[in-house]
Amino acid sequence: HASAHANGPLSGIPIPDLKRVLAGPFCTQILADYGAKVLKVEDPKGGDDTRLWRTAAEKDIWKPTGKDMSVYFCAINRNKMSITLDLKQEKGREILFDLSKIPTWCQVENFVPGKMVKMGIGCEKLREINPLIIHAGVSGYGASGPYSHRAGYDTIVAVEAGMLHITGEHDGPPTRLGLGLTDMSTGLYMHGHLVLGATNNRHSRVQNRAELKEILEPIMSAKATEVWLAVLEGSGLPYTPVNTIEEVFSHPQTAARDMCQGRSEYWAYSPSGPNSAYTDTGNHSGTPVKFSETKPQLRRSPPSLGEHTNSTFKGMGFSPKEIGAMREQGIL
Repeated sequence: HASAHANGPLSGIPIPDLKRVLAGPFCTQILADYGAKVLKVEDPKGGDDTRLWRTAAEKDIWKPTGKDMSVYFCAINRNKMSITLDLKQEKGREILFDLSKIPTWCQVENFVPGKMVKMGIGCEKLREINPLIIHAGVSGYGASGPYSHRAGYDTIVAVEAGMLHITGEHDGPPTRLGLGLTDMSTGLYMHGHLVLGATNNRHSRVQNRAELKEILEPIMSAKATEVWLAVLEGSGLPYTPVNTIEEVFSHPQTAARDMCQGRSEYWAYSPSGPNSAYTDTGNHSGTPVKFSETKPQLRRSPPSLGEHTNSTFKGMGFSPKEIGAMREQGIL
């Protein structure tokens, strides 16, 4: 009900986020978009690896701010708070146990399976403190099987699963998909490309696919994309132009689904302008799954490392002196 969830269907649900890099943080960003109170737990010595995953063009943008931040990090960590906590120290683990006592608590992590158990903070240990705890873990190979202990990033798992083998030209090398491919290839296409899916029950037609490709390619490339769009309009066939990233963000369907959000919520340092003003870094994707009575909102920009450490621990009952002492000991 909208009255019960004014800020989203997950409004107020606390979720300590022990994830880093991409898959995990993207998961918790979606939960945060729906109103969950996501508390990103980061290592005091540097935090999430992606804070410093910057392109060459970004280095001068972020340096004057003094923030450990990158566009990559910003894209998957909005609407979250950040605290620093060294889980390798006993006191750090004790604080995590205190957090686990919060009702309706959900823990999200992407450690290699078994790592949290070795650290003494596994799911079963936390359930001794809070039997209702919900544990969600993601890893490259899953929680069971002979490869479960292996670390796995996006490219590693894609290669293992055969995705690169089936991507690219038939007689070419394996091809890795990447978000930057559309941007890099935009200037190569004079008229643009078109994706046309013509489906029917005459399966024997695929026997001459190679020959048809040679016949159709010069015909399709002889006219601009806009011409073919006009020809195909109303035909009932599935078709679409190959859009650039800029065209995707300006697409009417993107706007209708509220999938382009938050220019004013993402900040980067600008060396020009009065008082070294902050300017927005660009558009960001909205949340795809919609609810009838609530709407995902951008409530806060991606947090600086440990930005909410003091306020969080003060709310847990720690005094400023205790917080300062834990900082000196490297716990926070």
